[in-house]
Amino acid sequence: MPVRQFFFRPKTGGEIAMDFRCTLETAKCSIHGCEAVTSYPIGFCENHLRSEKKLEVRLSSIANAGYGIFAYDPEAGQKGEAVFSKGSIVVGYLDGLTEEMKKKTMLSYDRLKSRYGTVYRARYKKYVPIQGPYCLSVKKELFADTACCRTAASFINRPNIARNDEEEEEEEEDAEVQQATTDFRSRKGNRTQPQRKGKNERKEIAPATKKRKLRKKKNEVDTSKRDNLVLMNGTLTFRALRNIYHGDELLFKYAYDPAKSFADYEYGTVETDL
Repeated sequence: MPVRQFFFRPKTGGEIAMDFRCTLETAKCSIHGCEAVTSYPIGFCENHLRSEKKLEVRLSSIANAGYGIFAYDPEAGQKGEAVFSKGSIVVGYLDGLTEEMKKKTMLSYDRLKSRYGTVYRARYKKYVPIQGPYCLSVKKELFADTACCRTAASFINRPNIARNDEEEEEEEEDAEVQQATTDFRSRKGNRTQPQRKGKNERKEIAPATKKRKLRKKKNEVDTSKRDNLVLMNGTLTFRALRNIYHGDELLFKYAYDPAKSFADYEYGTVETDL
């Protein structure tokens, strides 16, 4: 029977990183009476993940992110209603796990180092543990790692709209605003004499108004590619940052960008025969 394995290793030498590998845990669906064996995600079969949690795992809308998790409620989608309203609880990071499995996911500072190794951080002027791609900080020096117990919330990806991309958009818009201001002043300076405007005569748009319109246009981006979750303080539970509708991918802005933080490493989940 094919099983899934997770691996994490450095691409080349130079870092004190471990070559970590584990077989993903399996368990019966956590819904009473269901005998389905689950693993990817663990704790919920496909049908009960949809019916009980209003979630669905499928290929992510984020490039090169693999699988993601989406809000699922076709009936709400037909009515145009939100599956998760703003502020409501969406999913817990360890939902579906037994108490024994939850304990397995908990890593101390030392266990984190032994699993993923360390990397030198100039900010701290020392080597610190590598926080794996499925790790969330629970409290100081305690982490929840679902790499080997792949819960539904483990499939929550980070949006690929980086901060510097947003700043580039703002710079482009500022350039447009500056050009609009220059054109406005140029037209104003070329007038030979003041002109009175009638009540019904159309007024020229001032640069400030133009700027506001540009800003409004910027906000009209595809919100399905922006973060829509927030992690509740002191917990491993995600709340809706805004209304989430059927088919929206759940996205959370983690403190790190996987594409940058793990650029020197290879990791993934593969099927293999034991």
